[in-house]
Amino acid sequence: MTIVDRRPVSQAAGPNLARPSLATPRSGGVKLGTIVAVSAALVAGVVVAPKLPALLPDSIGAPLGRWLAGQVDVDIIGSVTTSVRAMNRLTVFQARLFSLARTEAKGMISPLDTTTYVIVPGMVGFVVDLSSIQRSNLNWDPETATLIAV
Repeated sequence: MTIVDRRPVSQAAGPNLARPSLATPRSGGVKLGTIVAVSAALVAGVVVAPKLPALLPDSIGAPLGRWLAGQVDVDIIGSVTTSVRAMNRLTVFQARLFSLARTEAKGMISPLDTTTYVIVPGMVGFVVDLSSIQRSNLNWDPETATLIAV
């Protein structure tokens, strides 16, 4: 048996306990807080944008500064050399290894024999040091768009 309350919401919930409406009132205009926030963001962008390249590391800030100034970065070798030096090292291969070592000790009688197992973790890595790379170590072939490390 189902009981359905057919009274209006204000009467069914009681005189002082009206149910909240799910619909939110919308105004036709833009709120003042939105205008202030957008204006502050624009002012901050105009003030900070010219100073941004100086705040960043040289590997990122220098090309960004040239881009913001409208200069085309044609020195590919210089850009790559600066970026590679900033990376400092390149991990070519890395592996984790586990070695299992077993030691047996014989006692005077068979129940005193012991076997000990030890798991020895290890890590192997092949790392290329990029901090010492120079401009003379790189060649750019513009025909094939290939960077060659010498």
